[in-house]
Amino acid sequence: MDEDGIHSELKQIAIESSSELARASAAAEFDRAVDCLLQRLGQLFSVERSYLFFFSADLMQLTNTHEWCAGGVESLKNRYRHASADWMPWYKQCMREKRAVHLPDIGMLPPGAESEKRVFQSQNIRSILCLPTVSGKGVLTGFMGFDAVSRRRRWPEEQIDILQLLADTIGGARARQEAEDALRESEMKYRSIVEIIPDLIIKTNHKGAYLDIIAQEELLFKPREELLGTLISDALPERQAEAFMNGLKKSIDERVLQVVEYELEVPAGTLYFEARIFPSVGKEAFAMIRDMTERKRTEQALVVAKNEADRANRAKSVFVSNMSHEIRTPLNAILGFTSLLERDKSLTKRQAEQIGTIKRSGRHLLDLINDILDMSSIEAGHFKLQESDFRLDDLLHELEMMFRLWAEEKGLRFVMERSDDLPRCVWGDAAKLRQVLVNLLGNAVKFTETGDVTVRAVTDKDGRDGGKLRLAVSVEDTGPGIPKKDLGRIFEAFYQSECARHAEGTGLGLAISRSIVELMGGRLTVDSRVGRGSCFRFAIPLRSTGGMAAPPQATPQVVGLQVEGANLCVLVVDDNTDNRTLIRDILEPIGFEVREAANGKDAIEAFHEFTPHAVLMDMRMPVMDGYEAVRRIKASEQSTGIPLVAVTASAFDGDEERALEAGADGYLRKPFQPEDLYYALGRLLGLEFVYAEETEAGRSNEKSGAPGPEDIAPLPGTLIEGMLDAVDTGDMVRLKELTGKVRPINARLADHLETLADRYDYERIASLLSERKTE
Repeated sequence: MDEDGIHSELKQIAIESSSELARASAAAEFDRAVDCLLQRLGQLFSVERSYLFFFSADLMQLTNTHEWCAGGVESLKNRYRHASADWMPWYKQCMREKRAVHLPDIGMLPPGAESEKRVFQSQNIRSILCLPTVSGKGVLTGFMGFDAVSRRRRWPEEQIDILQLLADTIGGARARQEAEDALRESEMKYRSIVEIIPDLIIKTNHKGAYLDIIAQEELLFKPREELLGTLISDALPERQAEAFMNGLKKSIDERVLQVVEYELEVPAGTLYFEARIFPSVGKEAFAMIRDMTERKRTEQALVVAKNEADRANRAKSVFVSNMSHEIRTPLNAILGFTSLLERDKSLTKRQAEQIGTIKRSGRHLLDLINDILDMSSIEAGHFKLQESDFRLDDLLHELEMMFRLWAEEKGLRFVMERSDDLPRCVWGDAAKLRQVLVNLLGNAVKFTETGDVTVRAVTDKDGRDGGKLRLAVSVEDTGPGIPKKDLGRIFEAFYQSECARHAEGTGLGLAISRSIVELMGGRLTVDSRVGRGSCFRFAIPLRSTGGMAAPPQATPQVVGLQVEGANLCVLVVDDNTDNRTLIRDILEPIGFEVREAANGKDAIEAFHEFTPHAVLMDMRMPVMDGYEAVRRIKASEQSTGIPLVAVTASAFDGDEERALEAGADGYLRKPFQPEDLYYALGRLLGLEFVYAEETEAGRSNEKSGAPGPEDIAPLPGTLIEGMLDAVDTGDMVRLKELTGKVRPINARLADHLETLADRYDYERIASLLSERKTE
């Protein structure tokens, strides 16, 4: 076909295709029209490839959306999907300037179009024509192109003009098709929202007339057509309609959202609704009305459930408090009398060991009840930190001495590693940090039969910020390890892994430890492998105080009062005979006179019968409890200047505040040690005590007293050196072995050294042995 024939056919194609593109409203119709056009044009011009590319909105990517290829020619459509538009920069610039690219020979490419030349050569293109497609608003959308491969081709100007008109028609048709698709999608979304929305949406005027209703039919009590034009007061009872109209008026007048809640009585029960009213134009407003019946019923059920839970928690607290009191009361007698018996110098070594066993068992029982109380406090949200200045190095040293002996008795190697930059004095809760470490170390030693227990305490360098730091601690053992199925649950309260079920304990230690660490601002984690051991880690923030907290001092034994004149009289009030006897046995040997009462009523009578110097009042008693007795005693003029100490087996912090509010001057919690009682009375009465150290020198030469230098003198120097070395290194196994060698020389001295070792009083051991060394 000659050029005149091509030109005539091209005009016919342009007329027909423009009509098809104008009618194409859906994407499928547009695609069919474009595919047909590209085929007819490709065959008309005898080219190998005709195509259509579209740019992304930012012109950074392009995609070959439509393509026609002659027989035997490879399609490139799949190669160019969201490809970079910068792969041919000169070509892109031509399109941005909305000018056609007509190259009868690719050799006509300008010098700067090297990228384009490589691409055309790789596709064996000899001639090319590309025309920009532009939307009706003049925005570049893409380009239409033709590639000649088998021979060169030149397009006359009049053909290029017609093709440019077609390209513009394609751009406009695509923009229109995309707009219509977006509109249809928006309508579908709107329709879907309306169909699934659970609310009734109404449009009303300031008089409350229904102007429009958007809702599913099942939400309406009348057909939509019957409701339009009626008033809200026709649909709602008087009280509810008044509330709605008040909200409607305020929303329209003040141009603010109003929320109105109302209920309707129906045969099936009460229905609850919420109307959210927001202003529209003029004197109109929209109201979104939602059925809140299920939510209200759920809220009411939750209130009932919460009340039941509160009642259950109160019952649990009462039970735990009663259990604590009932257990701690006899424990007070057990631990108190064992503390007194420990001071008896006439006890044999075997008897002393038995007393020690009773005391350790009592302490273990106390630890169990404390764990339960701690867990109860955690669950109730009453667990709090009690922070103060303390010496971190002393705490770690105390724990090392405590657990090294136990570990070495089991044949384990105990290692305590501390970084050199650990501060000596910090601000934090020493008691709770100690509780966590005791629990972790106790578990490690308890469950490890062979190998090592290693503790590492270092400063987290990344955590340093002025005086703040992070203490990172790990406790690692070579024990049995924790099975994978248990790892996710070992921090749960009362949960015990398989190996832990055969050991003593409540299953609360790890749960409490994790809660304490989290309260301190850290997190307790574990890594474990069965047969290889476990490693527990945590890091908590502490603040270095830069000072030196006072080192802990060994509590000296009180043996008397430095008081001249009449004996000091103490009234002891307790319904438990054993506890009254315990306090009598603690106070009378050092010079106090003790009177007793079994309840609050008797206490008031005894108080007025004779005037004591101090009162020790149990707070839970029959007939009249301690709180009422304290209030009545404090209300009398006779009580002026007489301190009253509340003594209770309860372990809850609120009980101390309650006792002090009742009028108590001091607070003592059972079980207590004799020194606790001495301190409480000494502080309130301004007393000074006589301590065992003050009379030790006078008794040092008596055979019934503590050993002196003359007892150490016969010992070989190598034996003394060995024991001192064992004390310095903390090798308690070695110390016990060497103490055994002392027995044939001086049995009384050997008993004394073993007693000091059992009490971890290594300072006195070193002091006693050093007296012989320095002579």
